Amino acid sequence: MRIIIFLFLIFLLTFTTANAIGVSPARLDFGVVPKEIPVEREFSLFNTQDIETNYLVYTNNFEEWFEFIPQKVSIPAGQSTNIRVIVNIPQNVSSKTYHTNIYIKQIDSKIDQISLSPAVAIRTTLVVADNENKLRNNNINLSLKEIKFNLTKEIQNKASKNNTSENNSLFKINSNVIKQNNSQNNFAEIDAKGLIIAASVFFAGILLHSFKKVEPFDL
Repeated sequence: MRIIIFLFLIFLLTFTTANAIGVSPARLDFGVVPKEIPVEREFSLFNTQDIETNYLVYTNNFEEWFEFIPQKVSIPAGQSTNIRVIVNIPQNVSSKTYHTNIYIKQIDSKIDQISLSPAVAIRTTLVVADNENKLRNNNINLSLKEIKFNLTKEIQNKASKNNTSENNSLFKINSNVIKQNNSQNNFAEIDAKGLIIAASVFFAGILLHSFKKVEPFDL
């Protein structure tokens, strides 16, 4: 039972000490980092305790890439300081995205050793590129591809609109031609019927006239 209470007290003390460390921002994004060209970011470290406290800034992964200025710092109670983080990627590193943590830990001011309190972690992300010129060329190529794509799309849209309007115009012209042909055919049919009727009336008149002139035969 005493062991459980003792462990609980240790956990409570360490949790309180961890809460006494404040950092801002909670994440660091370096973006695209060229090889062998230093890139710098910065974060703020706050001491929320009632006494002056010493802190150590470090990372467990890719230690040779990172430089912290300062790496060890003493902050008075209730005050803060800025920590510079400089990343310099070696030439032999593969070009891809990397994730790591930057840790801030309280240290003992007398013996300069890390205390048992848990560290605060800052999630860090960086994308390694071969070199800056290649990165710029890639960005330019992407921009040119996007411009070409937009121009091609715009030309296709205009062409489709023109084809649609031309098809509509041709349809209207063909419709008018059909209407004209139909009207001409109707007129042709009317003229043919009129001629037949006129000819029939004319021949009928001649026959009637010839019957009237014929005198009866005497027997």
